[in-house]
Amino acid sequence: MSMFSSPLSSEDSFVTLNSVLIAEDHPLFLEALTSVAGLLAEGVQCVTAEDCASMLAAIEGDDSFDLLLLDYFLPGSQGFGALMDVRAKAPGMPVVIVSSLNDADIIRQAAALGVAGFLSKSARREDMVAALKTVLAGGTCFPPEAMGAPRKTSRLEDDHGEPLTPRQMEVLQSMAQGKSNKEIARDLSISQETVKVHVSAILRRLGCSTRTQAVMVARDYLG
Repeated sequence: MSMFSSPLSSEDSFVTLNSVLIAEDHPLFLEALTSVAGLLAEGVQCVTAEDCASMLAAIEGDDSFDLLLLDYFLPGSQGFGALMDVRAKAPGMPVVIVSSLNDADIIRQAAALGVAGFLSKSARREDMVAALKTVLAGGTCFPPEAMGAPRKTSRLEDDHGEPLTPRQMEVLQSMAQGKSNKEIARDLSISQETVKVHVSAILRRLGCSTRTQAVMVARDYLG
C-alpha cells in the first residue's frame, strides 16, 4: 500500500474531497487513476492498494475515504466479492468500479449492488474526471448504452457466457428465499449432497464466495 498527494493548478474546478482509495494492481492504470483523482480536488490524498487484503486493511485503518476506485479484477477477490467486503466495513463509502470489461450485464449487476459508477479503463481522462465529480456530488455514472441494453431474460450467465442450468436456477431461487440446503433438498426431491454441488457450481459461475453474494448478484434477474 502506498500514499501520495497530487499538486494542482488553482485554475482547475474542484470538488470537496480529502482522500481517495485506489485499489488497482496494474502500475500504468494505477498511475492513470491517481492522476485522475488528483484533478478532482487540490491536495487530495491518494492511498493505493494492490490487492484485496491491502485494500481492506486500508479501510480498517481509516474508513473515512471519500471515494473508492475499485478494479473489478483486483487480486484476491472474486467477481463482486471485494465489493461485498467493502460494504461490510464501510457501507457509506462511494464505490466506483473501474475495468477493461464492457459487459452490460456485469455493469447492471454493479448498479444493482449499489455502486456509484462503472468506468472503463479506456475512457478519456477528462471523461473520468467529469464522471467522478458527478459521483462526488451525489450522482451516479454508468455507460448509458450498458444500462439500456437488453437484459438476459432466460437464465443467468457467468462472465464467459455459460448459462446456469435450470436446476441451478431453481437452487438459486430457493437460496434467495433464505432456504437451507436441507429445505432445498426436500423441495426439489434431491439429496443435500447434490444441493451442495449445485451451490458450489453457482458460486463458481457467478464469481462469488458466499451464498449471500450470489443472491445479491442475481437479484436483478430473480425479481
